[in-house]
Amino acid sequence: MLKKILPYIFLFVCWPLTFVSCDSENDSGMKTMNFVYFSIVTPSTWKFVTAEGLDSFTGGIKMEYNDTAFFDLGMYSDNLTEIGKFNLNDSTIIFATMEEPQIYGDSISLYKDRKSNVVWDSVAGLKAKILSSVKPGFGVTGIYIDSLWQGNYSKVKFSFSGKKLHPENELKFSVAIKTLKFNTTVR
Repeated sequence: MLKKILPYIFLFVCWPLTFVSCDSENDSGMKTMNFVYFSIVTPSTWKFVTAEGLDSFTGGIKMEYNDTAFFDLGMYSDNLTEIGKFNLNDSTIIFATMEEPQIYGDSISLYKDRKSNVVWDSVAGLKAKILSSVKPGFGVTGIYIDSLWQGNYSKVKFSFSGKKLHPENELKFSVAIKTLKFNTTVR
């Protein structure tokens, strides 16, 4: 079995890492981090970190204050939903937070206690869900794109987020998200 999946592990994990590079720093203290499928403009001090992903292209960016934001590009990327709606049966619907420990309640009370704000915007010409913390230093800052392109079996999604980022990193990451560009020629 391992012999059958080994080529796929190389294809989705090792091979893309050979394309990770950073352009030289410019005068503004910013740099473009180029990945196989996308690029992003970040402060020159931010560094690429590896992450394991079985069915997707994953990694992260290490920031100041020991913060890290992780990305996931694949069919099962996290949609960064904080509060979920669950149909127990035809007549019963419940609402709960998506993180452990789960908190159950009505949608209004859970919304009042949310950790992140959600705004829908366009990034690189794509419809994007953008999150920012309600209170700096808590919650999630990030982006989710539901459909970069159609893959063999499903659409390819993208999420890139950091939890409980230092307020300075949260601001810089929010700006960096808007600079995302996707390479649709490599699929």
